[in-house]
Amino acid sequence: MIDDHVRRARNESEIFFLLTSYMEALQFGDKKHFISASTIALPLRTTADLQERSTQLFIDLDNASKALDDQACLAMKEALQVFGSALHRLHYLQATDRANNYVPTTNRRHRTQSESLGSVIKGKGVGHELSDDSGR
Repeated sequence: MIDDHVRRARNESEIFFLLTSYMEALQFGDKKHFISASTIALPLRTTADLQERSTQLFIDLDNASKALDDQACLAMKEALQVFGSALHRLHYLQATDRANNYVPTTNRRHRTQSESLGSVIKGKGVGHELSDDSGR
């Protein structure tokens, strides 16, 4: 199934390509009557766009469930599974990318509270203008 391929996708472009193919199949297949046109409209632009469509699918699924429309529920659950797999993989790839590009700061010594307070008292930090009254 397509969500298996989405879960193994190596990058964002591959995920969006698979989603576009899936959404085209929905547009021209027998399930197009069960999923709102705005949910499967192309192009799919960003991860946030996919999240919005997933949220709309949840709302539509709730309505179909209340209407006891089993066929619509099945179509929407399948779409939610594909969209959910894509969102999960996109978030994973973004987190992995951030971790791989992380550059720790080295040789950086943080001042302790007492060191910071000492500099202010000696006139080396914020507030030194308040401690020097001799220059009136």
